[in-house]
Amino acid sequence: MIWRTQGKGNYKGFAEQFYAQPLIYTPPGQRQYVYAVSQQNYVYRIDAVTGELLNFRQLMIPFLVADLNGCNDISDCIGSTATGVIDPGRNAWYLTTKTYANQNNQNAQGLLAGRYWIHALDVITLEEKPGFPVLLDGIVADNAPWRMFEGGKHHQRPALMQTGDYVYAGFASHCVQYNFTGWVIGWHADTGKLVSKFATEGGKEKDGKGGGIWMSGGGLASDNPGRMFFASGNGYASQLSNDPVPGRQPPTALEEAVVNMAIHENGSLTPTDFFMPWEKQDLDGMDKDLGTSGFILMEPNVFSTSKVQRIGCVAGKTGKLYFLNLDDLGGYQMGPNRKDAVLQTIQLDNAVFASAGTYPFEGGYVYVTPVGYETIAFKFGQDENGNPVFTEAGRTKETAAGRQGVGHSTITSLKGQPGSGILWIVDVDGVNLRAYGTVPVDGILPTYALLNNAGQSKFSRPSFGNGKVYVTTSTGYITAFGSPVNMPLNCSSPYDAGTVNIGNSSVVEISCRALTPLTVNSVDLDSTVHFTAYGYPKLPYTMALGNIIKLKSKFQPVSVGPLSTNINLRTTNLGTQKFATNTPVVIRGKAVSQKPVLKIQPNVLSFGEIITGSNPPTLPFAIQNGGMSVLKVLSYKWSFNSSSGPWITPNSPTSVGSYSFKNLPTLDKTIASESDHLVTTSFNPSSGGYWPLYLVVATNGGTATVGFFGTSGSAPKAKLEWQLSNGTWIEWNNTTAFAFDGGAFRGTKNNRKMRLSNIGGTTLTTTISKPPVSGPLAATNPLGSLAEGSQIPAGGHEEATLVCSPPKGQVNMDPEVLTAVWTLNNNDPLFGKHEVYFKCSAITRQVGILDSNKQAYFRYMGCYRDSDPVRRMDVLLYSSTQNTNRMCLDACDERAENFPFAATEYEGECWCGKKLPPNKVADSQCDYLCLGNFNEYCGGDGTMMSLFYDRRLWTPDNSTNPTSPTTSAPTASPTTNPDYQYLGCAIEGTGGRALTGGFLFSTDLTPQMCQQHCTSLSFPLSGVEYSTECYCGTVLSSGATLGSQNCNMPCPGDVTQICGGPSALSIYQHLPSKSNSSLPPPTSSPTPSVNTNYTYLGCATEGTGGRALPAGTPLFSIAMTQQLCQKHCTEQSFSLSGTEYASECYCANALENNATLGSINCNMPCSGNTGQICGGPNALSVWRHN
Repeated sequence: MIWRTQGKGNYKGFAEQFYAQPLIYTPPGQRQYVYAVSQQNYVYRIDAVTGELLNFRQLMIPFLVADLNGCNDISDCIGSTATGVIDPGRNAWYLTTKTYANQNNQNAQGLLAGRYWIHALDVITLEEKPGFPVLLDGIVADNAPWRMFEGGKHHQRPALMQTGDYVYAGFASHCVQYNFTGWVIGWHADTGKLVSKFATEGGKEKDGKGGGIWMSGGGLASDNPGRMFFASGNGYASQLSNDPVPGRQPPTALEEAVVNMAIHENGSLTPTDFFMPWEKQDLDGMDKDLGTSGFILMEPNVFSTSKVQRIGCVAGKTGKLYFLNLDDLGGYQMGPNRKDAVLQTIQLDNAVFASAGTYPFEGGYVYVTPVGYETIAFKFGQDENGNPVFTEAGRTKETAAGRQGVGHSTITSLKGQPGSGILWIVDVDGVNLRAYGTVPVDGILPTYALLNNAGQSKFSRPSFGNGKVYVTTSTGYITAFGSPVNMPLNCSSPYDAGTVNIGNSSVVEISCRALTPLTVNSVDLDSTVHFTAYGYPKLPYTMALGNIIKLKSKFQPVSVGPLSTNINLRTTNLGTQKFATNTPVVIRGKAVSQKPVLKIQPNVLSFGEIITGSNPPTLPFAIQNGGMSVLKVLSYKWSFNSSSGPWITPNSPTSVGSYSFKNLPTLDKTIASESDHLVTTSFNPSSGGYWPLYLVVATNGGTATVGFFGTSGSAPKAKLEWQLSNGTWIEWNNTTAFAFDGGAFRGTKNNRKMRLSNIGGTTLTTTISKPPVSGPLAATNPLGSLAEGSQIPAGGHEEATLVCSPPKGQVNMDPEVLTAVWTLNNNDPLFGKHEVYFKCSAITRQVGILDSNKQAYFRYMGCYRDSDPVRRMDVLLYSSTQNTNRMCLDACDERAENFPFAATEYEGECWCGKKLPPNKVADSQCDYLCLGNFNEYCGGDGTMMSLFYDRRLWTPDNSTNPTSPTTSAPTASPTTNPDYQYLGCAIEGTGGRALTGGFLFSTDLTPQMCQQHCTSLSFPLSGVEYSTECYCGTVLSSGATLGSQNCNMPCPGDVTQICGGPSALSIYQHLPSKSNSSLPPPTSSPTPSVNTNYTYLGCATEGTGGRALPAGTPLFSIAMTQQLCQKHCTEQSFSLSGTEYASECYCANALENNATLGSINCNMPCSGNTGQICGGPNALSVWRHN
């Protein structure tokens, strides 16, 4: 690993994820850069050598997975999933992003608010090119104008494709949900003008949805500017049913298909050819997409014959690998017996979610990785009639992850030189980055490197540049691998030993120049079977810069074919610069034999499992003559037991046991030099069981054995069950949710198990699995339990654990039903796609007096803010270090006043009342743990209280709400009074009060009271604010203006009227012609009291972790004055007294909990004497007893 750079995204606290693969590009006059885009819509330009982040920015907010109805194929956020494309001529990076309509709202905005945009970014600044971005939502399909693109429903996963002036993107859905269609959308690279809007569902069928283009992130493909290819997933229009249709007559519903699209001069698209598997309808029912891998176009200069010039391949969830003629894809059921008219079909061991890779040298190879199995190499060849044939030539030693996620096969070479190929595989489990030789040796692909990249993203493809390989992770990293230093010797590798007959040899002289002072310590070879090295100086051998070391290599082959190895010169660096410690030199040659040489490739044909009576699978093998003389077949021997017998004599060599053979050579059949004879084998057992067969072929060029193995049985059958708390298993039905019996207490967790059993006769394969991955009800191991592609043998089962872990809550809460869904499907033909629902009751401890059902009479209502500014909960029973909610509920219940409400506040306080506070706030604001029980919450800071109601005395829907005497909504203006005119709601002044004249505070305030007060002071304007405050003036001052929307607080003296709001005044104007002379005298302005026994210290802030004055017993009184509070504290022997919020009194000997003097918020008149100030919101008027 050279470097590992983390992205900067942290949207809503989510970890950043990279699914789009990095692009490597060197702009003109610049160094090489890595370009990456994340699921949080961050784009990055990174120095390819150092990993330094050069610049980055977030294009748009991401779409949230919370809006996808349980589809968690990608967790947390959906932003930019598809790999983009860079146009070197325009220096533009094209990509797509998924987002929301409102960029200022970070919450889930709903499916319909989802939006898709296309972008063109400058490769240096990452700013948009002119004409971009372009919104896609609302467009209609060219071929189906009744279909409209909706960004929330769709997902753009396939890599983008550019041809000429046009860029194209393919779209599918999220988890095959919603009424969606696949799309191919194209735009002009300069202007962003949309040139193609093609929908794969072009008909009007009732169930015409599907045909998504996703290909596990594989790209749209093109072999010339006039055509495009892609593969699609399942759909439900099923237009063709059982009617064979030629490829040149494509249907309007292009589901489960490989499609050839004509690209017109204006960029628009028209389907011209297609292939659809003959069993298409069965595949739809089992969610066995054809298009789970990209459609790969093979190099025509290698992969072609006299009959077929261009070949492509694709594999899907059925595990079938299809080879197609690009000029005649095959249509639907156009083959013999209404099967597939394709070049070849190979049944693999399991489903495939990654595109194949090709190596166009040394005869040509194709590489495919099924889920949970080895990567397989298929050798290209042709039969005697000129038909292309692919035969298995070898496998890797390592296997892929047992769940979907292994990446697309990728091949690199050294400037296209034969013998220099490397096959790269990325995977989500095990060793994450694997490198192999491209040509199998004795049936094995040589392992070159096994590297780890923690958090490797699924469906990945490595990117390459200047000898480095770049990969991404689902945990927010871009990683670079490669050699951090140069080779110390320049050996001009590779060396060619030529063509040599078996029994002969050739010698090659190798010359290496030192690029630094060094010592050659040893010389060794990767393999000494065919090559040796000799003739070098005595080791260790010290060399100065520029010195030359020479050695020789003898090529003496023992088997025919292309052969190669590495000669390793291992060195110690004596210079100051860093160099590698090994210089590998590639030596290669071709071995031939003048005699015939028999080879059978592959020599093992594994058919895996099939359902008895189903369509027989076929596999080819080649009888090869590696020699220069004619090979003659002499005899066949057959055995059901082993390669050494006992032997059987079949009635016909074309049908032996459960196998039949097509084109098996007759005895004395000759095979020309260096050519193959291809045999096709079919597996068609008549009953269930395991069916081995061994064939020994004897020729004049030797003897070889080929083995055939297959298992058959009845169709798989799924049984889904749920375990109850007593261990009993119950079977699932689609009308009842799996329930956590007994629920789960808040703040705890309960686990339950779901079990999927296979009670059929062949392997059960999970084709769709979208578990709940997060939240209070979710799978504990969502990626590992019942993963897509996982297999359960006949008679086996797999379990998944779900956890119900409701968040901590308050006592006496009503039960809350938590729900989750797991979408499942498999290859049981009778199971079908199902959404399995789960439910769990989140319950809480019940305290206080209980009814016959063990439910408390006092029910939790939520967190409320009281004293804004009038306390509704106005009876403080106690403040205790033993406080609990039960203690408080019992105390309020025992009082004779029949309080309908009880509340805990500030850890230790208990309040009772008959009026409901009007301001409910988030439960998170009542986060103080009870002093007597740290498992409960007892209110919060300030006047935040955990409120309970007695359902025997009051119900939430009671028409006589204790908050007010009427249920009518408050109004901004009172009943019409001809003496006063309502002017509107004014915002408070910025540098001072809006109304700077008189002031009145009253817990019974109404607009009329304030109007009379201001008129008595000869002010024409009166304004009520914050429910209990009255201000007077002649004009609005200090920048105050009408038009505020914050006048929303009921008046305490008449809750049917509005008395302003926070920093907002309800303004009235007195009309002089109709003045009222009988007004009360003015109220004096509030001032601190004067008492020589007490010294006013000033206004103090409230404490941050507790009360500023936390000692003794606090006092609450609607008749609060400074003198009342001073007396209360002095009687408890405390020197400091503090009044707060008009009616509260607190005591101590010193300010505690970080409280300090100097606050400016002591501005509230005392509730018992409006001529005095009694603190303010979170502020205390503090006095000291002398």
